[in-house]
Amino acid sequence: MNTTIPPPIARTHGIDPAYREWVASVFVGIKKDFTVYKRIKGNTEVLYNIYDPNNYSPYGDRLAVRFGFEFPMKTRMKPN
Repeated sequence: MNTTIPPPIARTHGIDPAYREWVASVFVGIKKDFTVYKRIKGNTEVLYNIYDPNNYSPYGDRLAVRFGFEFPMKTRMKPN
């Protein structure tokens, strides 16, 4: 991702904290989908960052927990 380097790490490496740089990272983990209510779906992810060269990642921890919801949208059919 193209992001700024966290300020404490940027200072130790002599980089301007406002400078943006491409940072590579690899997350692995598990995902679980579930139904919240009728057609509303939810999901939860537990991810671990296994690749973080030079500790430049903007994430504070290597472990990330994410959750989200999917709400169905009705689309109108166009008359022919």
